[in-house]
Amino acid sequence: ERGSRVRALAREVAQVAPCVVGMDRAVEDNAAIDFASGFYRSLGDGMSAQEAFDLGKAQVLMNNRNAQAPQLRVMAGRNANEIYL
Repeated sequence: ERGSRVRALAREVAQVAPCVVGMDRAVEDNAAIDFASGFYRSLGDGMSAQEAFDLGKAQVLMNNRNAQAPQLRVMAGRNANEIYL
């Protein structure tokens, strides 16, 4: 039930924000730290939201954690490869 509420919230946020990153289930603290480290470092290096998301997931996989939890939702009509922060 909580998971479906979180997914519904992410869909709503993606209607007003170019993209939303979240987890589709509870994750270990270390996996969240791994993802955030790769994701935000990549954004800071000028990569697109999609590239940063992919590198965040790769960081999780490199440390043998579940990389299926991170989800990227993109506003309708937008392309995550064209979103830069």
